[in-house]
Amino acid sequence: MAAPDVLVNDEIRRQVLLEGVKENIWEEFAPFLKKMEKSIRIRLAEEGTTIRNRTRLNILLRDITNIQKDIYENYFDELIGDLDDVAITEGQLELLSLNRTVDDFEAIVPAEFQLLTAYKQNPLSVRGKSQGLSLKPFLTQFETDQIE
Repeated sequence: MAAPDVLVNDEIRRQVLLEGVKENIWEEFAPFLKKMEKSIRIRLAEEGTTIRNRTRLNILLRDITNIQKDIYENYFDELIGDLDDVAITEGQLELLSLNRTVDDFEAIVPAEFQLLTAYKQNPLSVRGKSQGLSLKPFLTQFETDQIE
């Protein structure tokens, strides 16, 4: 059975919207990378050109790791807020699409906390390195991978 044209149109529009969201998220990430690079360069410059002592080197590496963790944490807090907005908007758009296309049916949007819980704790099945981790463990693993 073919999908009604109005549903197909709605889905195409939503995919275009999501592509715009992805592009915006990437544009927001660039300043965090620049901030991280600047912070690390400043910290390295404070040490001078040579480090002859293992203790000083370990302190420097710990400081750089802490700089990275702080910057990633700030970025991920903003990212989660943006994704929360996307989840709520998607729920509302799905409701409109269903109500417009399915006769004798009235859909309702779940409460915001249910939508947010659903996308954070119950991801769709995903193949790949992370094997379907929910959002926060995925971001934590991403942060760890990037710092290493």
